[in-house]
Amino acid sequence: HMTLDVKSSFELIPESGSATTREVTTNLLLFPEDDFRQQIIEIEHEGKIQNKKVTYKWKNPDSQEYDFGYSATVRTTNNRKKVKSKVIYPLEEISGYEQYTLPSSKIDSNNPAIVQKAAELSEGKDDLFEVSFALASWVSQNIDYDLNELTTDTAQKASWVLENRQGVCDEMTSLFVAMARSLGIPARFVSGISYTESEQVLDVL
Repeated sequence: HMTLDVKSSFELIPESGSATTREVTTNLLLFPEDDFRQQIIEIEHEGKIQNKKVTYKWKNPDSQEYDFGYSATVRTTNNRKKVKSKVIYPLEEISGYEQYTLPSSKIDSNNPAIVQKAAELSEGKDDLFEVSFALASWVSQNIDYDLNELTTDTAQKASWVLENRQGVCDEMTSLFVAMARSLGIPARFVSGISYTESEQVLDVL
């Protein structure tokens, strides 16, 4: 079991003596749900759950500070989806997912060094799982998890991570996604909350 507390607040500050507010709405988008890896045991909040978020509303609020958030008890398990059949690589049909194969400012999948490394890791493989695993394994084993001013102040782009062989979660993910995209494999960045007992991470927090 683990307890997840997500809290935030805002303050209403009038800009004139006659200022009034009819309604204030705020949303929390990071909200735990039941899935094959976790079960929500209990959750406490004062909002309304809808569309994978919690919405909080205040009618005719006064000029003061307002708190919102939730506390959840979650049971986690180390379950993984099983790959039951081979998916042929290279992919021939990606209709509807083309946007996830394009380069961006952070995921510069058209960078020559990224293209070369991804091609090297996928050479001779015709199974999508094997290719994806090869990319992820290489990033995990060759990129140092390093919290420093360069990696914590702003997220670095994928080619920087490959060149400097360091980064944190965001950078390592960007490099994996960039290498996958360079091979025509649709991939995208997904954010979330992860429990950790890493001393290096906890010392910074």
